[in-house]
Amino acid sequence: MKRFLVILCIFLFAASPVYSFEFSDSFKLQFRESYYKQEVKTLMKSYVKVANKYDYDKLTGFYSEDYVNSDGFDNKLFFKLIKGTWETYSNIKYNFKVKNIVINGDYATVEVEENSTATEIAPDNGTLTSIASNVYYLKRYPDGWKIVSDYIINEKTVLAYGAAKDSIIQLNAPSQILADTEYTASLIVIPPKNTLVIASIGQEKVTHPQKQAKEVFRKLPDDLILERVFKSNKDNVNEYVVASVGLTKADVQPDKKLSIKVSGLAYAMTRINVTPINKFIEADKDEVKDK
Repeated sequence: MKRFLVILCIFLFAASPVYSFEFSDSFKLQFRESYYKQEVKTLMKSYVKVANKYDYDKLTGFYSEDYVNSDGFDNKLFFKLIKGTWETYSNIKYNFKVKNIVINGDYATVEVEENSTATEIAPDNGTLTSIASNVYYLKRYPDGWKIVSDYIINEKTVLAYGAAKDSIIQLNAPSQILADTEYTASLIVIPPKNTLVIASIGQEKVTHPQKQAKEVFRKLPDDLILERVFKSNKDNVNEYVVASVGLTKADVQPDKKLSIKVSGLAYAMTRINVTPINKFIEADKDEVKDK
């Protein structure tokens, strides 16, 4: 019995440093992950502040030179588009809410809710509102974390002028669809009273330069919903559904003639991520034989 206890004590004594080492190693990993998460969180806060100051040079420092987004736009093209956005919407403001951060060694995945707004847009004091759910992919370099790619899960944007700013405008389409597949896009417009609405819905691939969809305007049905059926592109690139909305109002002149005036304009856009068709997947065929 004593011999058994001695052997047991020797075993525990010999094993204890191993358990201590494993615990210490695990603790180090947890500490590093926690530390990296805080670094990334701080970085994203700084990123928003720099973007809202329109500091072009500082913003480029957040991105890797090898950056390519899910649309295939590289660093150079991406920042060309950023510069164009700031020139068009000079007072645009960004608001980020970090939902989740996942650390995987020297890589990080950041889920973000992003809202953008702009006002006083020429020529008629228009307003811009954009809501998106994004995923940023980061890599840790010797000089800190850099954004190496990003993926837009969903995105909706509305640009409104005049009476359209007081209207409810919703453009609905699937956030993701398989290439070469039919889907329905619907536009809902609830305008001010006594307003006639005409609208068009089109489809555009995410390319550069952007090719505008052909506009065919129709009167909005009585249920205030306009629908169109599209087929997603075969080129395995993402696309937008875009809508143009015109609001008109009829005024009776003193001479009893009817005057039609445009009271508002709006443009809406929603993103569709196109899933490529993988032609290298073969399904197993189950052969059932009666015995």
